[in-house]
Amino acid sequence: MNIKSVSVFFLLFVFSSSIGRAQSLQETVNKFVAHPEFEHASISIYAVDVTTKQVLMDYGGGRLLAPASTTKLFSTALALDVLGGDYRPVTSLYYNGTVKDSVLTGDVWIIGGGDMSLGSKYFVKNNRDGFLREWAVELKKKGIGRINGTIYVDGSGFGYQGVPDDWLWGDIGNYYGAHFSGVMIYDNLLEYHFKTGAAGKPTELLYTFPKVDSLQFLNNVVSSTKSGDNSYIFGAPYSYVREGRGTLPQNTADFMVKGSLPDPESQLGSEFSRVLVEMGIIHSGQSRSTRVAKTSPPTGTWSKVTEYKGKTIKEIARETNYESINVFAEGLMRLTSYVKTGDGTHEKSSDYMQSYWKEKLKTNALFLSDGSGLARTNAIDAKTMCELLIYMNTSAGKTEFYNSLPVSGVSGTLKNVAKNQVAHGKIHAKSGTMRRTKSYAGYAETTSGRKIAFAFIANNYTGSSKDVTTQMELLMNELVKQ
Repeated sequence: MNIKSVSVFFLLFVFSSSIGRAQSLQETVNKFVAHPEFEHASISIYAVDVTTKQVLMDYGGGRLLAPASTTKLFSTALALDVLGGDYRPVTSLYYNGTVKDSVLTGDVWIIGGGDMSLGSKYFVKNNRDGFLREWAVELKKKGIGRINGTIYVDGSGFGYQGVPDDWLWGDIGNYYGAHFSGVMIYDNLLEYHFKTGAAGKPTELLYTFPKVDSLQFLNNVVSSTKSGDNSYIFGAPYSYVREGRGTLPQNTADFMVKGSLPDPESQLGSEFSRVLVEMGIIHSGQSRSTRVAKTSPPTGTWSKVTEYKGKTIKEIARETNYESINVFAEGLMRLTSYVKTGDGTHEKSSDYMQSYWKEKLKTNALFLSDGSGLARTNAIDAKTMCELLIYMNTSAGKTEFYNSLPVSGVSGTLKNVAKNQVAHGKIHAKSGTMRRTKSYAGYAETTSGRKIAFAFIANNYTGSSKDVTTQMELLMNELVKQ
């Protein structure tokens, strides 16, 4: 066989192999959509080579669906693209009045800049009050040993709407429904610690962390033979009335349930007042949120104590996507709007994010109601998801965005996805799960060295969430073979 014949043979081999892979992909997609649990479902599937732009999968790629937490790709990408990975949100500390003989006759002001990392368990495992102690040290440096006045906590730059209007009542009292605020503390979460008895008996609320003095808890949580946390917390933002319903495992000495913190600004003021006393600074006044006090900072007549810088955007984005933290995703969206427009309210921020991505991705078929995906009114198609992924693959924040995504079989919310399968370690993606909604979107690294952007979204299927994940794993495995 001569060289020309070998070349022709090689080209035919490559061509036939390419056709074979394409047919295998299409067969996998066909099997997926034909699965009985998808008979009544809405599905959007799209996959494209990020370099060549060759479309590898397309089934309802332009169909708008509720994407759940894959929405977080838009908010984390926004913050990285607009603010940059090294940007750090700032919380400012001021005082007004006079200091004489170590006594401040006046007030202390904490001005929130949208820092999500204050006392966060995702960044500090121990000494979560450390940042408050740093602030107390800074007050001492100013010669302040006693405060005869009020500690005001101001998050007004981000508004006081609480949660978006289209979040569900059943979500907002629970940890995943915690609202973002201009001043956050402890991830805006409230831990309820229960003691349970025999099945069918009432549970006992032992304590909460942090301690919330005004909390009124209606405990309708009972002990059960069922394993795991089957309880829900109900309550609105800024309301101190909370109700617990459902069941917890019987005969446990301390079972922790996570809910949303009623009023983060007021709570931070209380926690700071407590730490001041522990640090030897006497505070004889109140601590109040400016939302409650209905007062504004005395700009121009105060003295700066310190500017406290939080974690970087790239650090926050990584935790957001790895752990699927709703309040962080909301915060990244609203912080970006706050920095660029001076308005961090939910309405302004969601409009800003939607307009930004509609322009960048050249589409009108994009409806972003929030930054986390908890709103059922979000509507995104798989093709647009892939367009975002392609855009971020060439952006300045390319590496930081890619590194923020969990890895299949290895980390984050993908730790058990495609584990010990072909796609193990080859998928960097965000997952999304709500009732009758499952989605994955990210990048597949193929065995031949290609990088593929993909998105799978399924709404209103009849099987279990686990079954749908199993079917989507088959799609991932097939992509990695390309």
